Amino acid sequence: MTAVIGDLIPSADSFQVDAGFKMRAAQAAIRKYCGWHVAPSVTRTIRLDGHGGDSLLLPSKHVTALSSLKLDGVEHVQDARFGEAGSLVLVNGVTFPDLPGSVEATITDGWDLEDVPEVQMILLDIASRVMQVPGTVSSQSTNGSSVTYRSGSDGGVPNVALFDSEKRTLQPYRLSWGVKP
Repeated sequence: MTAVIGDLIPSADSFQVDAGFKMRAAQAAIRKYCGWHVAPSVTRTIRLDGHGGDSLLLPSKHVTALSSLKLDGVEHVQDARFGEAGSLVLVNGVTFPDLPGSVEATITDGWDLEDVPEVQMILLDIASRVMQVPGTVSSQSTNGSSVTYRSGSDGGVPNVALFDSEKRTLQPYRLSWGVKP
């Protein structure tokens, strides 16, 4: 039996490229670049691969709570210590299983929105660019202030790529492992 995979855009006739969609696209670009959600602070349960040993990195740069840690379904939060930057260490002689998907952690992570106005500003800048540009940016130069647009038959889909200055601003929020340079 072959699995049916749905389209990214189920119906071009009813799909709306409105301001809300463009804001979500800008937010997705930031989160993809950083390798995690950054903000707001949320409690979530994640499943990770165990690699043996007593330490593991969580996919976060701002962990504020660890409320559960299950290793192969057995609760071990009492045997764990975590660092704000996402490090997780087991104590009391406990080690992580060397199995895919064997670690389940419930963490609270991400910054409160009032603590990351620069990230919100980048989101707004990207969304504003996307709303104003007549097509996809195919080239850009800073000193010469030149931008070239590539338009499709429908006017083009605006580019949600991050500029180098935005990437520099986001660097402190970016995972140092697990994301492409």
